[in-house]
Amino acid sequence: AGWDFAAALLDRMHVPGARSSEARAWADEAAPLVPEETQETEDLDGSLLHSNAGDKEPDIATLPFRWSVLRLSWLVVFCIGALTSVAFDGGGGAARDAAAAATASEDLLEVGRRQPLALMREYQEAAHTMTKKGSKWAYVLAAAEEPHGAARDNLWSSLALAHSVRRLSDNHVVLLTNIKKLPDGSPVDDQFRKLGVEVRPLEKVRVPGLFKKQLRDPDVDMDEVERSFQKLQAWKLTDFEKIVWLESESIVYRSVDWLFERDWMWGARDDPLCQMTSETPSTSILLLYPSLDDFEGLLKHASENFSTLRYDDIVTTYFANVQKKPIKLLSEVEADNGQCLGNRIPTPYRNNDGTPVTGAWSTPAFIHQSGGLRYTWYKGQNTEVDNNMCFSLDMSRQKIPAHGSILNVCQYHPLSSYWREAFCMAAVKMLDIRVREVNAFCSDECYYQMSGSACLDAAVQLSGPVP
Repeated sequence: AGWDFAAALLDRMHVPGARSSEARAWADEAAPLVPEETQETEDLDGSLLHSNAGDKEPDIATLPFRWSVLRLSWLVVFCIGALTSVAFDGGGGAARDAAAAATASEDLLEVGRRQPLALMREYQEAAHTMTKKGSKWAYVLAAAEEPHGAARDNLWSSLALAHSVRRLSDNHVVLLTNIKKLPDGSPVDDQFRKLGVEVRPLEKVRVPGLFKKQLRDPDVDMDEVERSFQKLQAWKLTDFEKIVWLESESIVYRSVDWLFERDWMWGARDDPLCQMTSETPSTSILLLYPSLDDFEGLLKHASENFSTLRYDDIVTTYFANVQKKPIKLLSEVEADNGQCLGNRIPTPYRNNDGTPVTGAWSTPAFIHQSGGLRYTWYKGQNTEVDNNMCFSLDMSRQKIPAHGSILNVCQYHPLSSYWREAFCMAAVKMLDIRVREVNAFCSDECYYQMSGSACLDAAVQLSGPVP
């Protein structure tokens, strides 16, 4: 306001070079219309300065003084303009700005409240639409009842994974589980249905002859073996044409809907050493075709091959050796283990000369487990290994001793915050789950600073032993 007012006064005073913005714009636009040989401008004293070479040159000695006068004049009228604008404003500008800021803040809070509800409606409508269309594709994940509190971890992981899939895809999402209630007491099927996820019972799958294996090898945890073979239920979901199986301890970073378009079965590479040379498929993500014949064939194959009871081995050897149609391997930029993240993965982002762009440009679309560290708390203790410490609510697992203090190592993981945001949006903002471990994990103060009432309420250890 001060600038325009000052420029207007200078216009009225016929001070050249200080025209208003409108006058300057008009003059700049009109200037090219003046023939070059007759183009002229006013000097500070009102005389004409012609562009023709033969005319009288301006008095250079007086120019610095004249410009000083002009700058002083501009400063005076600028101050007058500024004071005048304040007077006309009546001093209410600050109050109006504060009121506008408060209104904007309230609007943002209202948007924050509405967004989760809008997302739930969007997810539910997408699920309803796909059901009406009779879609034959589905993402399937499972959460099994397990001892020692592992069921809670399975549910939390499934919640984060389901939300990450649902916001990237309109295809069916099915959760197989034998868990009836969430830790806050709310029904699992009701809560997941709010996310547009269909909940179906996770059935027991009996592999013939398993008890004989247990008699010969009593150290084998047969309960764990039976739980792993519950995944075979995916082949019984024959109301779908294609299924993409997703292990719950995972996250979807980009849409993988393109996988449904591929022929035959595809899976991630089973590459625990991160060498990118393994030819063995992993079932952490698996495109499969439901078939009762294959379900029965897999059970028979498992009962005949007690040399291994590893689920992945049974599935891969059945299709490679029995069906003679091996599972194809996804690339590392499509699916990989969290422990293998890094620059070793080829990136599609290239410079003009074809060389890869430097940086983290090869994050997989699907990541199974976050990876973890090998460490010992005390000398002489066994080394602890945790392959999924960051896709978890248990912050006690995420602490490591380093540089004489305790650090939350997951704050250094590139996808930890992404997994946390997916979980907390679904659990807290959308489903309003309020239990101590969720409150602590989704509290920024507790998660990032390891302080605050949420940490204390959940009995999260704020410090730990330093070797």
